[in-house]
Amino acid sequence: MTAKTFDGLDEMVTAVAQSEAAVAALTTEAQRAITYGDCWCAPPDQGGYLRFGVVAPGASPSAPVSRASAWRAAKRKDEHRRGYRFSCAYSVIEPKGQWGSTHVSTMVAKLSRAQFEQVRAAGWRLETLVDDDVGWAVRLVDRAWADAGKPVAP
Repeated sequence: MTAKTFDGLDEMVTAVAQSEAAVAALTTEAQRAITYGDCWCAPPDQGGYLRFGVVAPGASPSAPVSRASAWRAAKRKDEHRRGYRFSCAYSVIEPKGQWGSTHVSTMVAKLSRAQFEQVRAAGWRLETLVDDDVGWAVRLVDRAWADAGKPVAP
């Protein structure tokens, strides 16, 4: 991994904006449509495990808001606009989940709540459902591996 250095803040801000624009151009409508409360799947990480997540629900407009929570809500809204989804992500190595922001360009599919619960029940091991010939799971694994640049089984 290499680190990019900048001669100043303006150069860094410009580079970040250009990077986000390039990623946004490659993001599909289906990926952009993943929103508050939706479940998703992402291709294998460095460890080779598929990742699954649930986007945090949006804040209720009628809820009382402190100054700090108003700032967080504004930050999350801006991140959402830029394609990031604040989610709890799960995998074989993070079975209890980990909170963070994930860009929609890395999500290969929106899952129904029933599909998400099937994967959770399988211990985040989608291959278990593939072995049981659960059609949607087979197609999802093929797509996830293809998106990750891995060979897909014939």
